[in-house]
Amino acid sequence: MPSVQELSRVKAAALSERGQAEEELIKAKSQARLEEQQRLAHLEEKLRLLVQARDEAQGACLQQKQAVVEAQTRASQLGLQLEGLRRRLEEMQEDLSHKDQERVAEVSRVRVELQEQNGRLQAELAAQEALREKVAALERQLKVMASDHREALLDRESENASLREKLRLREAEIARIRDEEAQRASFLQNAVLAYVQGSPVRTLSPPK
Repeated sequence: MPSVQELSRVKAAALSERGQAEEELIKAKSQARLEEQQRLAHLEEKLRLLVQARDEAQGACLQQKQAVVEAQTRASQLGLQLEGLRRRLEEMQEDLSHKDQERVAEVSRVRVELQEQNGRLQAELAAQEALREKVAALERQLKVMASDHREALLDRESENASLREKLRLREAEIARIRDEEAQRASFLQNAVLAYVQGSPVRTLSPPK
């Protein structure tokens, strides 16, 4: 039969072991919570940057589209001007035979003006085509960014599922430790009661 001192030492050791297990449990929970918070903060920052980049690209795309519309309007106006100049030139050519050298010089001046207007129109049309290409490139870039954004969300969901599974495993381990501690405490309590009541202590083995 174990003495009172031995039972006291066993009980003290059990209480000490239980205290250490609870402390380790608290530490494990705190560490898991901190790791999850850090990972979520990192993913949220990454998502914020992706959304910001998408918004900036959309803003730039809208600006480019507006510039294209303005260029098209300008091209239409220049086309009307060019058509008017062509009609004017035709009228002047019909009256050329009836005009003197001063009128011939005027026709030459108008031709030069027409060429200049046509050159400016061609340059603006080329600039409009370049703007169209830029808009197409921005739209492709926006599609790529949207795809990256979806992949980042999928990665985040996968990481969250992995974190939840780790947390579940840790909670199961903690529950198992608590059950073992409860069984040890019950064993010690039965031993102490048997000793105090003067009944012989049955040979029992603590749960492993």
